[in-house]
Amino acid sequence: MCKIRSILQQFDWKNNPVTISYKNALAMVDKPSSSSIDVIADSNSQTELMALWNKVDALVKAAGISTLSRTKQYPFHNTIAGMISYQSFPVDTAIAAVNAIIKQWTNPIGVAEQPQIRFCGTWDPNTGP
Repeated sequence: MCKIRSILQQFDWKNNPVTISYKNALAMVDKPSSSSIDVIADSNSQTELMALWNKVDALVKAAGISTLSRTKQYPFHNTIAGMISYQSFPVDTAIAAVNAIIKQWTNPIGVAEQPQIRFCGTWDPNTGP
């Protein structure tokens, strides 16, 4: 984790900007009887994020760290509610309500916790991870 943090700190984020737009909210099944409500990045954002991922992933691999192929993971998204029992909570109704109310996702979505804080010390929001 700390080796990856070093790579992220040294990466030229300012010259690799990505504007993220979201297309809708979806329920993602995380494990049997549990799901999350996620907002999914639109196709242009998926393309930009994948290009950025590939740049960072190449640096991580060059440092001798193996990574999981991005194609084996969920599309780029932000989780807005997690670990919801779809057996006792009407997730489909909640998703429909979110998509009916929010027609365009324009405001930034914050991240509640960064693992680098827990495992590698402090994180400066002005300079990134």
